[in-house]
Amino acid sequence: MNNATTTKPRSYATVQPQQPAKHPIREEIEKHLGVYDITATFEEDMQTSTVFNHPGLIAYLCTLKIGGRVIGQGRGMSVLSQSNRYISNSVKFAFSSALTDACVRAGKFPNAFAAEEAGPVPSFGLQSDSYSAATYQASDAQKRYLTQLIDTKVTDEDEKNQMLGNLDTMSKEDASELIQQLKS
Repeated sequence: MNNATTTKPRSYATVQPQQPAKHPIREEIEKHLGVYDITATFEEDMQTSTVFNHPGLIAYLCTLKIGGRVIGQGRGMSVLSQSNRYISNSVKFAFSSALTDACVRAGKFPNAFAAEEAGPVPSFGLQSDSYSAATYQASDAQKRYLTQLIDTKVTDEDEKNQMLGNLDTMSKEDASELIQQLKS
């Protein structure tokens, strides 16, 4: 019986670990990392005190700013009563409620904390080109076709006048729907 064993020589070459591919979300995450200088200003909320006009009301208004730009404003209140007579706790509750509300509302400005400035916000006013009412209103071709359809298909004069009167304010979708109804 031969109890001799042989071992094979092993190679212990160092293997360089591969860098994992950078996940696309990492770039977005990294835009928001860092230290933010946020100013929280607290003041007594006189508007809330006036509206509620209740004895024992404690009300704060908290304004959050990054630089000079307001990013959130929150309100917090508490009322002293027989069941809630701990002044210190009531004041802390109103204070922290105002801060929490301001932070929640700051979340409505998702780019407020981004390192890069956001692009221009589209205008929804009268001077807007891509968001103008004309973009959503029925086209002239739709209006002309509807006028013809209404004249030939609708017999009741009151209904006809009402439909013709609505053409100027009709949306493209409504015009298309009405065309389909009148064609059938």
